[in-house]
Amino acid sequence: MATPNVQNQGGAVIKNAQIVPIIWGNGFPYNQNSPLPGQLLSFLQLFVGSTSPMMKMLQEYSTPNALIGPGSVANNAMITAPGNPPAVLLDSQIQSTLLGWILNQNGQTPNFPPPTANTLYVIFLPQSVTVFQDDIPGNVGKSCAAFGAYHWHVGNVVYAVINCCSVPTTPVGVVLFNTTVICSHEIAEAITDPFGTGWLDVNTNPRDEIGDICQGLGYPQLINLPIGTISSATQTFSIQAIWSQSQQNCVFGPPVKLLAMTLPDVVYGGQPVSGIISLSDPVPTLPAGGVAISLSADHPVVQFNPPSVVIAPGGSSASIAVTTVGVPQTVVVNVKATLKAQSIQHSLTVLPPRIATFGYTPNGGKGYQYPPNSPQGTLVLNVAAPAGGLFASVVSSEPLLVPATPDELPIPAGAVSPSTPFYLGVKPVGVNTPVKLTANVAESSAFFIFEVVAGGPPNIVVKSLTINPATVIGGTPTFAHFTLAAPVGPGGGSIAVSSTDPTVATVPASVPLMAGATGGSFTIHTKPLQQPIAKKHCTIIAAQEGTPAYALLTTTS
Repeated sequence: MATPNVQNQGGAVIKNAQIVPIIWGNGFPYNQNSPLPGQLLSFLQLFVGSTSPMMKMLQEYSTPNALIGPGSVANNAMITAPGNPPAVLLDSQIQSTLLGWILNQNGQTPNFPPPTANTLYVIFLPQSVTVFQDDIPGNVGKSCAAFGAYHWHVGNVVYAVINCCSVPTTPVGVVLFNTTVICSHEIAEAITDPFGTGWLDVNTNPRDEIGDICQGLGYPQLINLPIGTISSATQTFSIQAIWSQSQQNCVFGPPVKLLAMTLPDVVYGGQPVSGIISLSDPVPTLPAGGVAISLSADHPVVQFNPPSVVIAPGGSSASIAVTTVGVPQTVVVNVKATLKAQSIQHSLTVLPPRIATFGYTPNGGKGYQYPPNSPQGTLVLNVAAPAGGLFASVVSSEPLLVPATPDELPIPAGAVSPSTPFYLGVKPVGVNTPVKLTANVAESSAFFIFEVVAGGPPNIVVKSLTINPATVIGGTPTFAHFTLAAPVGPGGGSIAVSSTDPTVATVPASVPLMAGATGGSFTIHTKPLQQPIAKKHCTIIAAQEGTPAYALLTTTS
């Protein structure tokens, strides 16, 4: 099936259209208090203004001597022409009347805008007026029978005539719809072919203009095209699709271009991020499916989900979602958005986990403390460790005084903390001494200050407690043995011991300890069982500070 082939025939175009809108006649739909003139003014200002997608599209029909660009409405006002037109008008009468307005005949139009190379007079006629083109009677050249509007010129004066083919009972919104659709057609054609020698379809006879093509003239495949819209921040108007030779389609705007891909510059591996793809212009109504933009990354640690987005007609941006995976070291990833032959790139730096929390509890204490009864550490990453896991190291500024135990900590994949507990050993000092502990994971570090308090520890921690033998005949003594977490400091000390059932066994209230002691023992006195009881149990407890140690004792008869 043939496609249009629009070529310039050597004639001029209008560079920056200056629309002069004229309402001639005060009948329907331009009668007094009608909102239509104000609405049409807003439409014309938008259609040829600097933000108009249609003016951007028409730029492709520029010539070596004239670059088509945005235009304006003369004085930003509608002109009410003097008098009323006759019920039947010939095009020749319209031409002579327009020239009379320009020349201020009879002194009725002293401020009428004069013609320039950019001027396009647009004449709106009420429904009561019928226009015949070329002085041809009958329906062949009759408005609303053969045409709804047309554009032509008299000398160098270019004009368009917009007829009203609606009846007085038609809602104003429908009248506005019909009128703006017709105006978009005629203004686009008048700009690109003001004198019949501009841009025309060389495949058709007579040669069609760019608005005619998208009404299906000569091309049945284009006869049922949808109506599009053009919008400002506050208003939306309907327009006809116009043929774009460069896009090979009937469109409502220029070919969209990728404008920007907005994403964060930095992300921690494992965190999702989101962004926006922006286009230079709203997506034209045609094709109806919108435009598809593919998304890719040059490293597998970054994935787009989904890998492409579709921006529907009328839209100019879309949200994009990125997933990342954990990394053991910084990776710089180039991500790319592609629309046909266009592409834009963004550099996304993926960081390894960093230390979010690091410290020990308590944050200070006296010497003679040994794991697990010593300050315990906490280390938390801001994101989970990557595949393969990580190792954290802990370095002490005074390793002989406060050693980190252990000093290398495995963090499994998917975890945010080490898999095993870790501690500080604390030796005694004569004066308070701050010690700096530094944790390192991947490319991040964090430090913590632990203060070793002068003197030996007031606390004595029982590490373990055993009874030997643990089963005896009631009335027979046995012995408890305990070990300490650290040697007893200068001055000695004691531990407290107790029995959960003094009717089974009794123990001393405390056991004294000499300085330097690492453990000790004490006697347990059991009591005979009374018949018919054959067996009893009780628990022996030893503690001073920290978690008590327990041991089970059994007596028999």
